Amino acid sequence: MKLSVSIWSVHYKVRGGEMNNLEFIKFCHQNGVKAVELLDVFLKEESEIESIKNLLEELNMEISSYSISNDFVQAAEEDRNLQLQKVKDGIDRAVKLGAKYMRVFSGDGKQGIAYEDAKTWIIDNFKKAASYAEKQGVTMVVENHGLFVGKSKQVKELIETVGSKYLRANTDVGNFLLANENPLEAVVALKDYVSFVHFKDFKETEKDQPGYLAMDGRKYMGTVLGEGEVPMKEVVDFLYNEGYKGYLSIEFEGPGDQISGTLESIKYANSIIK
Repeated sequence: MKLSVSIWSVHYKVRGGEMNNLEFIKFCHQNGVKAVELLDVFLKEESEIESIKNLLEELNMEISSYSISNDFVQAAEEDRNLQLQKVKDGIDRAVKLGAKYMRVFSGDGKQGIAYEDAKTWIIDNFKKAASYAEKQGVTMVVENHGLFVGKSKQVKELIETVGSKYLRANTDVGNFLLANENPLEAVVALKDYVSFVHFKDFKETEKDQPGYLAMDGRKYMGTVLGEGEVPMKEVVDFLYNEGYKGYLSIEFEGPGDQISGTLESIKYANSIIK
């Protein structure tokens, strides 16, 4: 398995102008990480792509995934078409960056939109996107996130219904807690479809604390890897025994200094990775 870090781990630093894509890549290199996950929200200019590719080559690094934030749950067909184009544009950019994987979302629930309608739109658009992804040689990895594909059975149903090997799972082990699902059991359920892993840890916290609401109303906050409720080592051991050789991409979402939290998470990940 290969260790990666998502730039989301330091998103406050990026948004505050303290770090950019190139500086993030150098930070990972300095701390022994050879792969990075980059996000569309932080890659605004096409002109940046060449600089990123050149630096990755210079440092003998690679991009684990180019990750986008699409949303197919749109009432208007025109808006759904715009989101499909966003996915296709993301695939094109992934190709330019040299990324074999692209993280995608399904969409967020919205008032006035029926669950079954949204589900149909998600499936239909992923079928269209998968056809384009196949032509470009990029595998989309859908993240377990939100109402429509938060649970492992929803992820599995989506992938099997779309029926393309160019749509696989990005198992975000922390997010399964938000769907009130045991992360290890969820990974086991998706073992045939795992092509990317978001390595993230959460722990339950008080409702007046910052964090994320789970489906049952409980609240979780991010932690350094190994300090939360996700059975990280057991997940790694299971994936290793299943022959998984892909990326484990750290996504630190805890409070406090993001640099320190990311560094501690790298240290922990290196102690259990196989």
